[in-house]
Amino acid sequence: MNDTLAVLSAAKAASRELVSTINATGGVVLDWEGHPAPAADEDWLDLGLVYEQACAVLSVPMLVARKQKED
Repeated sequence: MNDTLAVLSAAKAASRELVSTINATGGVVLDWEGHPAPAADEDWLDLGLVYEQACAVLSVPMLVARKQKED
């Protein structure tokens, strides 16, 4: 049981660090379909999706820098 709690605690800490890092670099940009990507690297969609999941787990809102317009 203690190992499980330690793993969950570490996972939550890692999620907080991820969210903190993305937020410190400008948050995310939402593409025209609503998919997030880091504002610092708008091509890194998979990182944006992990950020979205981490925010959900931590019950914190995503920092949305802006929304892209449809091409």
